[in-house]
Amino acid sequence: AAAAKLAATRNPVHAGVLAALAEAELDSGDAAAARETARTGVAMAREVLPAGHPDLGAPLYALARVAITRGDAASAEPLLREALALRGAAQAAADPRVLEVKVALARVFTMQGRKNESHAMRLEVEPWLRASGNPYLALLRARLTAAPAAPKAGTGGHRPAASADA
Repeated sequence: AAAAKLAATRNPVHAGVLAALAEAELDSGDAAAARETARTGVAMAREVLPAGHPDLGAPLYALARVAITRGDAASAEPLLREALALRGAAQAAADPRVLEVKVALARVFTMQGRKNESHAMRLEVEPWLRASGNPYLALLRARLTAAPAAPKAGTGGHRPAASADA
């Protein structure tokens, strides 16, 4: 209900609020609510923000995290690539908003059995994650460490819905 009320305002700031709400719902274990809230946030951001605006990155990332939690790496990857393109153009490589997307991409690559791409992404982000005392970067470091093993043959790269989020 709160997500629908926020979306009705058409306030561009509320797209980020919806992304944060979706992540909170996901972190509390309500993936279904998180998915709906993140979808609403993405739709709203696409409607009210100018094309290519970096603030679209937050709801895209939130929706990608939901997809990862549901084991749907194939859906998460294009969302993460778009978020990275938007954020990477506006923020520095060491910015947490860029790093969180790259950590999630490393997880997606691992879920899809793309070990070389996952390894390359990990090598790229690990120095930035270790170099800071930022508590959020410590959380990202833990997510990177907890990335799932490569899928078994025949699973199509999907993890069970109960898997941890990236």
